[in-house]
Amino acid sequence: AILRVRPRSAREDDKSALSVDTARSTAILTQDFPGGRACEREILLDGAYPVGSSQHDVFEGSVRGMVASVLEGYNATVVIHGIPGSGKMHTMIGGGDARNAISRGDVSVVAPSLEGVLPRVFDTLAADIAGNATPGASFALRASFLEMTEGRLRDLLPDEEDPEPPALNVVQRDAGSFVVAGLQSRPVRRVRDLRQALCDGLARLSQDALVPLEQDRSHLLFTISVEAHEESLAGGVRVRRGTLQVVKMAGYCRSPSAGNEAFRPLANVIACLSVARGSGEEPS
Repeated sequence: AILRVRPRSAREDDKSALSVDTARSTAILTQDFPGGRACEREILLDGAYPVGSSQHDVFEGSVRGMVASVLEGYNATVVIHGIPGSGKMHTMIGGGDARNAISRGDVSVVAPSLEGVLPRVFDTLAADIAGNATPGASFALRASFLEMTEGRLRDLLPDEEDPEPPALNVVQRDAGSFVVAGLQSRPVRRVRDLRQALCDGLARLSQDALVPLEQDRSHLLFTISVEAHEESLAGGVRVRRGTLQVVKMAGYCRSPSAGNEAFRPLANVIACLSVARGSGEEPS
């Protein structure tokens, strides 16, 4: 698990404090209680980013290596989760100005320093593919963008020429994996195509996904599939297939009555990823 800490907002109390030790990848949570009592808890993490960490720091430290593994034929998933207002869209897409510009399609006006995980994934994929280009090698990429709100599935990159897009349903394959039947994937050839797919999808978001605080109920899933063909010295063709998924989980409600409900979806995702990681699967 990776922790990124944002600045405290004006609406939040100061009864708890969180400090981060980047070198040890730990976080120390100190909470004050009535009567002057204080409780301190240390949390061990895979990575920790304190207030002031840049988009560049987070991407290079925790995501960049995943892009390289996808080109080698592995699957990778980035799950971004937190309470409403914690900065999930900031991390996934970019800072407020960047997100607004991208949703309008004005990608050229976004300052690179504000861009989040997805735009940086696009640029890194293009650079790594160009760096691995050899005679006889080719890469085919496809992108899909899915919104899930309280059980409702919505394709954010539908086929524009289809007047009646298919209904989306989650189905289980024989091997036990789950897929969204009917979800369209768009072929992409350049970084510009990936950025355009992100812009088109953001423009179709429902209001549930755009509400920043009290009603953060929308999951977002952007998937990039990579298929690499490379001629071997023996004269055959080696095919590698990898997938990178960037997921923004819904934040749900911050009220005390919600208990741990906000974190139940994340727990389910982590459980599934843990099973997959321990399966011993090799890249295809």
